[in-house]
Amino acid sequence: MGVTIENTDEKYAVNVGELSIVDPAKTFNPVKPTIITDGYEMQMNHSAYNYETIKLIWKAKDSEDPWTTVYNDDVDTWYYEVMVREDGGEPKMVNRTTSWAAVTVVQLTATSKTFEMGVRAVAPDGVTRSEIAWLDQVFEHKYEYKTGIVFDGRKIVPDEEFTISLEDPTIPTAHWILTAEDGTTVKEEDGQAITASCPSVGLYNLSVSFDNPSPEDPDAVYQKTYDGLVVVTPEATGRYPKADFTFDEDIDISEGPQNVTFTFNGIKGEGYTSNAIDLTDGTHFFAADPAVLGTPSTITMAAWVKPTNLAGQVMSLRDLGTNPSWGSTWIYLEKEKTTGQVQFCLMGRDRGSDFKDMFSGVEVKIGTWYHIAMVLDRDNREVRLYVNGKRVAEQSVSFKTSYDLYSLGTEGFQGSIDEVQFWNKALTDEEMAVAMYGYTPDKVPAGLQGYWIFEDKCADNDKKFPNLGKAGEEFPGGVFKGTTMNDNDNLTPSIVPGSTWLSGNTKVEAMLTWDFKGAANVDLSNIEAPVVTYEEEGNYPATLTVTNAYGTDVKEVTVKVEKGGVGIEDINKDYVTITPTVFTDNVAVGLIDAGTYTMTVYDSKGMLVKRLQKDCVNNETVHIDLDVTSGIYLLKVMKNDMILKSAKIIKK
Repeated sequence: MGVTIENTDEKYAVNVGELSIVDPAKTFNPVKPTIITDGYEMQMNHSAYNYETIKLIWKAKDSEDPWTTVYNDDVDTWYYEVMVREDGGEPKMVNRTTSWAAVTVVQLTATSKTFEMGVRAVAPDGVTRSEIAWLDQVFEHKYEYKTGIVFDGRKIVPDEEFTISLEDPTIPTAHWILTAEDGTTVKEEDGQAITASCPSVGLYNLSVSFDNPSPEDPDAVYQKTYDGLVVVTPEATGRYPKADFTFDEDIDISEGPQNVTFTFNGIKGEGYTSNAIDLTDGTHFFAADPAVLGTPSTITMAAWVKPTNLAGQVMSLRDLGTNPSWGSTWIYLEKEKTTGQVQFCLMGRDRGSDFKDMFSGVEVKIGTWYHIAMVLDRDNREVRLYVNGKRVAEQSVSFKTSYDLYSLGTEGFQGSIDEVQFWNKALTDEEMAVAMYGYTPDKVPAGLQGYWIFEDKCADNDKKFPNLGKAGEEFPGGVFKGTTMNDNDNLTPSIVPGSTWLSGNTKVEAMLTWDFKGAANVDLSNIEAPVVTYEEEGNYPATLTVTNAYGTDVKEVTVKVEKGGVGIEDINKDYVTITPTVFTDNVAVGLIDAGTYTMTVYDSKGMLVKRLQKDCVNNETVHIDLDVTSGIYLLKVMKNDMILKSAKIIKK
């Protein structure tokens, strides 16, 4: 028997399975298998709303001699069919194998509550079958989707593309809506991910919804809105770098060594940011004198905050006589009752020993800048809490507004603060949206009594910062240890880069690093256009690394140097390479052909941990940084919705 196939393209392939040639006059009696009851395992890999993963082991014949091999022919069997029965219904076949064991991804309807597994033997005629041997076990099907999303949250500037993906790759599709603060729709699309860009600086909300059927509710839909998830900051403060370059790929050394110029055309991401001060546990920022605000009936305190842990006070107002430690009124980061939220708490003489808690509903991430503010309006008996210029909580309560001390970053707080504002008025929602971006010294508005931006120190004291607010320079601010403002406790401040929202005097600089292995000479006198000399034919890697304060990007290509003639490429070359398979920090994916590639990394439970999409040139190597725990992961490389290569990789 033969098969002839003509007029196909070069990638055509024929897969031939097993064939059975039998005597039609012969009858068969396939032996019913016996499932080994302790040889099954449910959810060996993972499950989803419409499938479970099951391993079964069975036998077809017991032999008196355990060392005697039993073949399928001995029990009139060609192969076995793995069967499933949902909710006691009709059996259906879900797998075939000639082995006496099988791992099966069992497709289930979303509404099924239980299912059973079985096996039957099929004779060599492909028609005659044994009875189904059912496992004496009824499984419950109650998988729930992982509803999270994957978003690296790096610095994003206007018109820069970013991608947000579903954490659970088994969800077929989702509906995404990206909106601006005013409700305007920026992007709306369906799929397992959304790729978008935002037109201007600000906070953007993301809504995601998808079908989430269950046995109890087959029509259930999951929906969640992430307020302020996408933070778009000014390009003037810098951006994430991009490594890219071009060169003349026609390199022929038949007439001698060739000089090749590599031209940088990526993005340095340079800019200017403000300064901030770094606070550790036990240090505080104080106004030099509480008289900076006097005794107003309304108070607004605001600052940019970047925590390095989820604990401690962001800001507080204290009565040193009655509440010297935590104070009377404070905002702090709560990680026990409600994970990572900003919380407001009020206590003291006006409330006896009672606490008045108010949660913001905003989950704070370590290492991210947030504008946090509280408004105490005693005249209207109102307390308001703001995060990133938006009112997130409010309560009606009685309180006092005269305190002995105003401080930021106490009782366990660790992180940085920038752009501190003390007002003797209650800012409105509209005023707060403006105040978060700061003011120039010549345009400080009325009511802003205390204003410290940490760009310069006082001329007569390098431990304190001048007050640019309306209360005047006689109220400098500084970093102190303890609950007093004694000069002996005044610490030398640690200056660090400030909020990515605010421009200032600190330059964000980029560093370009080139590596040309195998080159005869490299001239780096012009770092953006190095000249490289090649003397021998061969394939040589050329690598560019661009680093700034916001991150690192790497581009690597293979430079082909030939000596006359036309090189013939190996038809069996590997179009995608993945190295190393056992990694420490990153994995390199080598790509022969140009195009748009999508690289995804999944953990052992099938959850997405990294997604990277990149436009590549010929012979480019993409470096994927993986900040993950030790274990086994799966890396898939796709182009045009086709999987080109997948590999198991192991984090040391």
